[in-house]
Amino acid sequence: IAFAMRVLECVSRQFQSTGTVTPEGDQNTPYFCLTAFTWALRSLQRHVDAGWHAAMVARAMQLFADAERTIWRTHDYLNPRSLEAVSALNLYHLSHEKRLLKRAGECLDQLVTRQYPCGAQPYHTSVWVWGRKPAQGYQFLTISMMLCAGRELRRKDVVAYSRRLLDFSLLATNRRGEAFVTPNEGLHKSNSRSCAGRQWVTSLAVGTPRFRGLARTTYRLWAENTLSALDRPLPRPLPRPLR
Repeated sequence: IAFAMRVLECVSRQFQSTGTVTPEGDQNTPYFCLTAFTWALRSLQRHVDAGWHAAMVARAMQLFADAERTIWRTHDYLNPRSLEAVSALNLYHLSHEKRLLKRAGECLDQLVTRQYPCGAQPYHTSVWVWGRKPAQGYQFLTISMMLCAGRELRRKDVVAYSRRLLDFSLLATNRRGEAFVTPNEGLHKSNSRSCAGRQWVTSLAVGTPRFRGLARTTYRLWAENTLSALDRPLPRPLPRPLR
């Protein structure tokens, strides 16, 4: 409960008086906020004052409605579509509006159809050349969100999608757990905490022995980078990742 309240506090700082979270024209950031905000509200649903909770849900619904007006569905950037799927599913459980459940399914449907035969996923669906190339940092954000929504909705195709992407990652990650990057994708993202962190979590989440080595390698890299940022030494032996 304390952690969920802390998440709400942190995300609430991003809200403006208009109910939005960014200056007009940004179509991605609202979904980064909504994913955490709606998860926290689901977690707190039975533990806080009903009136206060309803007001927070209304705030989230307003932000979701505002974000809907500024995107080209379902194309454009794909990582926010996975965030939208999770946000819509969370809001469905909070509001019981069936259109939100339908929207979560639509996002997953479109994401699955846009996977490349090699298992990779584009960052963007327009004629933007870099956006059409696999971007590991972004596609692991996408896969983590897709697994979150897909497993709750019992979507076997989403789990299969995740396994194909991990198969691609086995070829596109070096022995240190650093993901190979494409031209114009920052080199610092290859061994970032966010990329490695998403890799080891999703590698374990699909439950396939084939990806355990990838999970161990990327977990170690994530732990090294995280503890280095906190100026703490790496423990030996390194604790095993939670399943």
